Amino acid sequence: MNKLSLDLKLKLIFGSLIIMFAVFGIYTIISANKFSSITSTIYKHPLQVSNASLEVLNRIIRMQKSMKEIHIINNEQQFFITLESINQNEKLAYEQFELILSTIQGEEGKGLTNHALQQFRSWKPLRDEVIRLVQEGKKKEAMSISKQKYGVFYEGS
Repeated sequence: MNKLSLDLKLKLIFGSLIIMFAVFGIYTIISANKFSSITSTIYKHPLQVSNASLEVLNRIIRMQKSMKEIHIINNEQQFFITLESINQNEKLAYEQFELILSTIQGEEGKGLTNHALQQFRSWKPLRDEVIRLVQEGKKKEAMSISKQKYGVFYEGS
């Protein structure tokens, strides 16, 4: 009877250890997933916003470069390729602004983003006016407007 009792005790202890290790393993996996999620949130949120902000800046710089080129292009096909590049960069910049506004959490950041977006939108009529003048063959007038209204200076003008 003692032998059966000892055998039963060993099985109970072994079973208890297996259950205890299984519970500990599950708890560890759940905790690791929570930790991973928190770390990901802390790491990704600021990077999403800063990367999107850098991408907006990149698109604006590309648009500025194309706006400078538009004054000196003599080939109609190249003019329309450059115009398409401006439009594509504008679209991509708006997408990044949307990402920033949907991701950013602080009111100060949202205010700064809205201000930057407003400034970006206000640039559109100026670009359109310059493009229209260039299309009409009034490049000097377009260049003059570019210099006066948004401070773009071109060499040789």
